[in-house]
Amino acid sequence: MSGFKEPNFSDRQKAAQQARQNILDKFRTRPGPDDPTVQARAAERAAIAA
Repeated sequence: MSGFKEPNFSDRQKAAQQARQNILDKFRTRPGPDDPTVQARAAERAAIAA
């Protein structure tokens, strides 16, 4: 049975880069303010607040 292999510096660096890329991709895929679903939710919130 093999033991736990400690990740070296380059492995940690690659993992951090991948995490940053995932966050950036998630941000880029968000709908913009002119998207109909975003506008519908904003109108819904405004109706609830009023």
